[in-house]
Amino acid sequence: MSKTTTPGGFDDRDKWALRMQHRYAIPVYREYWAVAESDITEVDDYRDEEVSAAVLDCDGGTDKIVNPETGIRHVAQRFRTRAKSDNGYVFTTDFSIRTSSYSGKDTEYDKVMNAWRNDGTVPAIYAFGIADGFNRAEALESGFREFHFINYPAFLRQFDNGHITPNACYENGDGSEALYFAVSDLADAGVIRDSVSGQVLASAWREGQTSNKFPTAPGVKTTGQVDLFEFGDSDE
Repeated sequence: MSKTTTPGGFDDRDKWALRMQHRYAIPVYREYWAVAESDITEVDDYRDEEVSAAVLDCDGGTDKIVNPETGIRHVAQRFRTRAKSDNGYVFTTDFSIRTSSYSGKDTEYDKVMNAWRNDGTVPAIYAFGIADGFNRAEALESGFREFHFINYPAFLRQFDNGHITPNACYENGDGSEALYFAVSDLADAGVIRDSVSGQVLASAWREGQTSNKFPTAPGVKTTGQVDLFEFGDSDE
């Protein structure tokens, strides 16, 4: 059983997400893509002031631009707290995509599906972090419990073809509405590229050395210069 909503206004949620990003997510991105912080452009920080940042955020929802040795990645991100019932039952935390907003403006769903269906810009990765706390204040103290790197084009392809379906559609406490997808369903569909949790995840920001079990993005730390002539040798 899953719990899908954490009440709170958009502005408060956005500010909380930025604080979680700076405190906990950036170290995860640095480790996963083996980059310096200067190799991460934080679109969220500049979208209210810079036209180019607003454009990136408005098409397929790019929140970060990461520049590892294997090439630029456009990354979307979503962070959620855990939830429990009044009698202490802990709900499963689902991956969510907003389908309507309290303002009536185009939502994440509207923008990304328009981009996906019309050859627009869609982030390569959707980073989904589940906070290790039942409210935002707890989360800011404890960081993330789970962090998943979703292959976003693969997810959108399967979702658009009806092979991945949401397990719920609920209103949030701020007047918006969203579709919710079980992380286990995304894993079964093969669209989660990497996941990290527990002490392995926490080692990215709490220890002097990151755990050797921490995953790295495909190709990072394993490949050198690409030989372009090799592409002509394949029959595929």
